[in-house]
Amino acid sequence: MIIETTENRACLADLEFIDIYVGAGIFDVKIPTPQGIVRQNVPERFLPAAHELLERCLERLAQMNTPDFAIQFDGVMFRSSQMTDTFGERFFVLRRMPKIVKTFDDIALPPWLTRILLEPDLRGLVVVAGEMGTGKTTTAAATVLTRLRDLGGVALTLEDPPELNMHGIHGKGRCIQVAVTAENGGYRQQMVRAMRSAADIIMIGEIREEEVAFQAIQASLNGHLVISTTHAGDIRQAIERLATFARPRVENVSELLSYGLTAVIHQELHRRPDGSAIPKVSVLSMFGNEGQSARSSLRQGRTDQLIHEIEMQARRRVAGSLAATH
Repeated sequence: MIIETTENRACLADLEFIDIYVGAGIFDVKIPTPQGIVRQNVPERFLPAAHELLERCLERLAQMNTPDFAIQFDGVMFRSSQMTDTFGERFFVLRRMPKIVKTFDDIALPPWLTRILLEPDLRGLVVVAGEMGTGKTTTAAATVLTRLRDLGGVALTLEDPPELNMHGIHGKGRCIQVAVTAENGGYRQQMVRAMRSAADIIMIGEIREEEVAFQAIQASLNGHLVISTTHAGDIRQAIERLATFARPRVENVSELLSYGLTAVIHQELHRRPDGSAIPKVSVLSMFGNEGQSARSSLRQGRTDQLIHEIEMQARRRVAGSLAATH
């Protein structure tokens, strides 16, 4: 693909980075290294492109009238959030999105986990949790696209804003992406429409507020497969975060979660010496008979007991893997 640039300037597609910050006096990138993710100034030869990106963001902001939006520039898709500093200056934080959305063929999830996530009868709420930059959205999207490819059906993604280009045909199935905005009714209206759509999968970009948590739980109780992400340091924290968000809307949130929640996956990224990363996951599964004890603990609001259940499930999986090799 030929990417057109102004006056043959250096193209941002040729610069390796995860995030870029552009604004008045701010032109920074965050790059992956074997020692972790570090900040540095945008290299001088890429500064013209960074300035042009800032202008495009300002134009897009005026068009969209919302601080969060997707933008394509230099052949790269970005998720942008506009903020204002203490001096009243606008700046944008842009997360670089991958060109190709991965499936389970491309990410190193444990085989026992992919088997659970590809169960034809899987229903309820599946949450992928982790800190920022740990690949939560990648894993959630891979689950959606691999299920579509192998099992067929229709998936609706509700995102504010869309992060990955998932729209279109994938094997036996189709994905339809919906950008959630205040103008189209926000998550409340879009979730109501999604539940009426007969979609096989509903993917919510991120659970980070009361309305989204409540709607996700409601959809899971109605027999939908709902896949989403949330920021959390571990599985227990992710569940408590969901409960905290939804509690203002429903009193018996712990009981509802015990029926609606199917799996919580906590993900970290471990970087190899070459800079590449592999996911490390811990999982609480409540699919089938495996999660009866966990559901009981959730129903009672005893999230502290889930730590033991997570450890017991992990031991059973290890024992099963060892037995399978003999």
